[in-house]
Amino acid sequence: MCPRTVRGRLLEIGLCGCKARPKPLLTEFQRKWGLTWAREHSLWTIKDWEMVIFSDESQFCISGNQSSAYVRRRTHEEFSP
Repeated sequence: MCPRTVRGRLLEIGLCGCKARPKPLLTEFQRKWGLTWAREHSLWTIKDWEMVIFSDESQFCISGNQSSAYVRRRTHEEFSP
């Protein structure tokens, strides 16, 4: 089979090819949880905050650009992994 035939068959079953869409940074649940947490800790003193350790986590891509992944999905699956 040639690639053109494969692409045609995939389109027939509803799998369109496109660049992967970026995922939302936070879900609605995460936003609500963060707001609740902030309200619960809004009255903390400097002494309270001195007992907390903060960390900053970053993601680095060493090989290639992950944002330009090409995928085949149905229209209702745009944010699927």
